[in-house]
Amino acid sequence: MLFLLCMEMVFVVVFLTIMLARYKCQLFEVREENERNEMRRRELAWTNSEIVETSRTASSKNRQTSGWCLKIVYNSADLTLKMARELCAQDGAVISNFENSYESNQVIKSHPETQKPGQLIRIDGYRKFKCYSDQPTFKDPDCQGYKAFQNFSNHNTDPTFTLNNFNEGYPDYLRKPPDDLADHCLMIISTNQKIYDMSCVSNTHYNRPYRAVLCGKRAEN
Repeated sequence: MLFLLCMEMVFVVVFLTIMLARYKCQLFEVREENERNEMRRRELAWTNSEIVETSRTASSKNRQTSGWCLKIVYNSADLTLKMARELCAQDGAVISNFENSYESNQVIKSHPETQKPGQLIRIDGYRKFKCYSDQPTFKDPDCQGYKAFQNFSNHNTDPTFTLNNFNEGYPDYLRKPPDDLADHCLMIISTNQKIYDMSCVSNTHYNRPYRAVLCGKRAEN
């Protein structure tokens, strides 16, 4: 009797082990399928009419990048810089900049939301740490005007156009309502396609929300 009971327990253990192995295999297959679906989703996200593939002059300033894809990505919630970077990363891209006026014209015209007046679009670029100040009269020569903004996370774009395209009176270094945070990051406004300094951690600018980010990645050969 004891022998039969032991055999029955062994059978149960073996059965459960087999079932657990099958379950793990099924989970692995589901995860693989989800990953494939996510890759397909990203591929589709970068093959629609809102993508602009640009032809750039390869140079040391853009890491010899000749083909670069740009897309304005909108979010339902207001975006901080961290959220904007994560939104680009979901599509296998990085927060980016325009390299010339042709790119900014083509990309901004490609998205229906940017046809609305005064849309705020986050772009790459943030103030050098040594230049952190909310005083427009900050005297360090390396922090005057655009010189304060020479930190870029995307090195596939020559930043010259961005740095020379600030709106008059900007960068202004000033704190802005409603949260009184200093402006250490960059944005472009769709209406005039000019660059402004803005808060990195706030999701509004004079009570207007940031819900768009410029994302970019290398064009496929």
